[in-house]
Amino acid sequence: MAALHNSATNFGSSSVTCGASLISDRYLLTAAHCFSESNRPVSISLGREDLGEHASPSNIYGIKDVIIHPQYKSVTRGKQDYNDVAILKTDRKVLFSTKTWPFCLPDSSNMVLEDYESVEIAGWGHVNQSHTASELQIAFVKIVENTRCTAEWRLNAPHHYDNLIKFSYPQGLTNEILCAGRKGVDACNGDSGGPMTHQNNEGEYILYGLIAKGIPCGDFPVLPGFYTNIARYIDWIYANTGLRR
Repeated sequence: MAALHNSATNFGSSSVTCGASLISDRYLLTAAHCFSESNRPVSISLGREDLGEHASPSNIYGIKDVIIHPQYKSVTRGKQDYNDVAILKTDRKVLFSTKTWPFCLPDSSNMVLEDYESVEIAGWGHVNQSHTASELQIAFVKIVENTRCTAEWRLNAPHHYDNLIKFSYPQGLTNEILCAGRKGVDACNGDSGGPMTHQNNEGEYILYGLIAKGIPCGDFPVLPGFYTNIARYIDWIYANTGLRR
């Protein structure tokens, strides 16, 4: 996976603003809200696990283009968090290696994740409210079907439900959103845009989701977090990258 930095010279964990997921030798996917804030990323780290180690120039890429989903509504446009996806184009071709390899996109044979299915999430975001991670953090969570997800939020945190879900997702948890969680495990600040993946029987890692939103850092340990459902944006991704299915 990739780290997005708000600096063109500092590539340590302190400059990480979001994660991203490589899907080809020129394109990555991330969360649109990563580019709607003032602290916008300007560079990309690839092929790195420990951001405390020296960054080779071959692992650092500039951002040539950002394509935000046209139906994403930023803060200045009456913010909602639907369609929280963006495409990034690197300033040059990415060199693949054992540590730098693109995720596969879902296709017609594997579009849907089942309730309770285990998925992997990753990022260099905060490990708690005040400390960032230097080493890549990986966790496993389970899919929570959207109706069950809504019920869990209403039951366990009605105040947060009113202030987070109703504000961010006023039409409810639509099919463009995935829920996933495991007690005490969650994404955190700086993880947004990072991958939710599932390994298929052939050993391929399928990119099913992008980290989007939740109560920070698993502070409310029974609540699942929210992810952008990549399967719902496949046509848009192919149309804007020129990649072939």
